Amino acid sequence: AYSNSTDLIYVKIATGIGAGIVLDGRLHRGIRGGAGELGHISINEQGPIGRSGNPGSLESYAAAQVLVPLAESLQAQGIRTTLSELSVTQLIEHASTDPLARAVWEEVGHHLGVAISITLNLFNPQVVVIGGRLAQVGEVFLHAIRASAKHRTMRINMDNATIDLSQLGSHAGVLGAGAMMLDHLFTSHQLDHLYAISKTSLQHA
Repeated sequence: AYSNSTDLIYVKIATGIGAGIVLDGRLHRGIRGGAGELGHISINEQGPIGRSGNPGSLESYAAAQVLVPLAESLQAQGIRTTLSELSVTQLIEHASTDPLARAVWEEVGHHLGVAISITLNLFNPQVVVIGGRLAQVGEVFLHAIRASAKHRTMRINMDNATIDLSQLGSHAGVLGAGAMMLDHLFTSHQLDHLYAISKTSLQHA
């Protein structure tokens, strides 16, 4: 749906959280390929220590492994539930029908929206696409993300930006890897290399 967008950020949210950043039609990898580590951005300096060793990293608030503990905490605060068990699968499947599941996704979406607002203000993309397993949650999650990001993003960077869920499902990673390979293959240097190989092959045919 957004294949013609030249400035796009793809956020994959599952056990970890990472981002693919496309600027002016080119994938931005950084000097050593480390660009897009969105999950390690601190959104709360006083928060818990995450995998990166940073306090309050996004993954400590919005990755898959925090969902069940969050649900247990909200349940202890009195939010009712009809779920037969507290699991990631149950929370995803009943996001729009169970009060506890909805509360979980509203909170997680809020935290993810904080991080997405940072990417919007830094890169001013046309589109932010949310993918990965947790994107299966749907509109409850998306609404919370959009509301949080909009509240924190400068108007110039938000007005024409779209935040949406990926339509590629489980194929997104494979398609992205293929696109990266083609992007690398069809550079002027690589095309010269391919031409030399084909020329040699024809000479020996």
